[in-house]
Amino acid sequence: MRRTDISTAALACALVAVGVRCADGTSPDIDPAVPTAPARVTVLPVFAVPAGGREPTSAERDLLVTHLRLVQARYAVLLDHRDSFPLEPAPLMHRSAHTLASLRAAPESGVPPLVAELLAAQGVSRFSARHVYVIVVMNDADDFPIGGGRPLNGGLGTGAGVVVLSSFALTRSPNVQSTLQHELGHGFGLVHSDNYGEDMATGRSLMSYNPAHHTNGLEPSATPGVLLPVELAALALNRRVFPALSGETTVVLPAAVPGHPDLAWLPAMTIPGQPAVALAVTTRSGEEFQSAAARIAHGRLRPSAGPGVTFDASTMWQSSHSADGWVALDLAFPASVTLTGVGIHTGHSGLYHQAQEVRLDVLDGASSRVVTSAATGEADCLLATTVASGRTWRLSFRAGSSGMVTVRGLEFRGAAGEDVYPPMVREVAPARRPCGG
Repeated sequence: MRRTDISTAALACALVAVGVRCADGTSPDIDPAVPTAPARVTVLPVFAVPAGGREPTSAERDLLVTHLRLVQARYAVLLDHRDSFPLEPAPLMHRSAHTLASLRAAPESGVPPLVAELLAAQGVSRFSARHVYVIVVMNDADDFPIGGGRPLNGGLGTGAGVVVLSSFALTRSPNVQSTLQHELGHGFGLVHSDNYGEDMATGRSLMSYNPAHHTNGLEPSATPGVLLPVELAALALNRRVFPALSGETTVVLPAAVPGHPDLAWLPAMTIPGQPAVALAVTTRSGEEFQSAAARIAHGRLRPSAGPGVTFDASTMWQSSHSADGWVALDLAFPASVTLTGVGIHTGHSGLYHQAQEVRLDVLDGASSRVVTSAATGEADCLLATTVASGRTWRLSFRAGSSGMVTVRGLEFRGAAGEDVYPPMVREVAPARRPCGG
């Protein structure tokens, strides 16, 4: 089997407490603030060798790949063979600058600093990373770190993720196969099934802890875990891993049916040396009905039309009434971004408070420059712009007869039309139709 190696010594970079640096004191040749999200995310097996530790054997490398292929096949069955996650064929070897003892002493079992080191070694940021990393930490002594997983940027479809387990578990735990099924679910953005009313000890979902789901080596369980309808809908929202599940269509969640639990998702990971995942959104135009401008920065983008009233103060912003009909949001990104378009999503319930016109300005201190403006025409549209860069921006909206505007969410298109700072959860198709078109 071909093996891909990353040598910390060759890269001459190491993680320090406050971030990532190179041995010569310079920064690695990456910009951690680059917010470009990849179009497709694959699963990449990784062996992390702590400083002073041994490398995996060929049998261990083969075993990990075999397990992941079985997990891939299981997800295909669960998804009715409409899709499964793409799997990289060869493990990545990562020689860490951290000792096993230092990982044990670090918060969260040393996973955040290990992820930071791996991103630096690959020359990517938390935004541009293209994989759900399945990291096996070489440790023959005991089951550390205990298996875990989560998306790096939180939510569903925001980019990369991580799963971590020990080589001890890989070779000695009989149920490592079912553990990988469960933890990869977390890496894709799924939460524990008790969020949806299941008992963790007896639940049907593979996102429970039901021992009846346990595998035995490479042998499947006679009663394997399944995916609940809401979990299937959640995976369909992760278009970067499972594009064939939903394509560009709106996903109708079971929560839309009375009595069904609403969607839940995991928060972003705090990663040393990497920026926060959300931009700051503020307003001087009021925040009505317990809504908040900050909640649209990296939250849940829901459709305008129903059934029923779709206003959700926990994910939307409702302006106050404006005497002149204009309201505005100020956007402060963690670093300067280059934009070629902004997806505009206004109005709710298909009836109320849709913006009639939108204008985008770049702010530079006390001055500003108009980038573009257009009539919106409909509740969801793409405001195309000339290529413009900046860290702080203003979006101004002209209200209709109500004098108020509801903003359900925003999307940002980079220089090549890619997503930057994507919404945590997007339940509508990406904005394509031009505003005013």
